[in-house]
Amino acid sequence: HYRIGDLFVYAGTGPTELVPREVPLVAVEIVSPDDRYEDLMTKLAEYEAWGVRHIWLADPGLRRLAVYAQGSLNAVEAFELPEYGLRIEGGAIL
Repeated sequence: HYRIGDLFVYAGTGPTELVPREVPLVAVEIVSPDDRYEDLMTKLAEYEAWGVRHIWLADPGLRRLAVYAQGSLNAVEAFELPEYGLRIEGGAIL
């Protein structure tokens, strides 16, 4: 069973395999109209169990961003990686 995200971001050198085994720094999921909430939450929980440090959810339909941590989605105005000085505002994405 392999979980393929909409977008993975790696620190340093990225994976060389078609299906990466290395844990990404960031996993981004983009909500599609046919996505079910339960399925999305399961996928996000799997990323967390895999060891992904930053799990982001973008919902273009609702024009909302959220960060997943410890089983919960928390709405945010921007995605941030403070350790890299990165901040991506919602308007730039949605």
